[in-house]
Amino acid sequence: MKRIILSGGGTGGHISPAVAVAEALKRRFGEQVELLFVGAEGRMEMEKIPALGYRIEGLPVAGLQRRLTARNLSLPFKVAASLRKLSVLQTGLLFAVRFFISLLTLSIFDSML
Repeated sequence: MKRIILSGGGTGGHISPAVAVAEALKRRFGEQVELLFVGAEGRMEMEKIPALGYRIEGLPVAGLQRRLTARNLSLPFKVAASLRKLSVLQTGLLFAVRFFISLLTLSIFDSML
């Protein structure tokens, strides 16, 4: 069985293409493929993806604020926690849609090759 990670979310414009790819993969490969979505905790994808019957792993990521805030100071810790969470996922293929969450996922995936 091959595991495929689909990374993206944040808006319907990012979720819809990832779901369309997941549905096409399920139709094509059926039980031979395991799909896992990766998204940002607290964002739209954490509700929408499970409602469609797919598994999702949430990452504690956040965008940068334009000025120095406590939220910006916590960013390195959130990135480190996300990297630890992603590093244990074994996958054969990654499909990425949204830039910020996908960049993190892609960097981990690249280092595993």
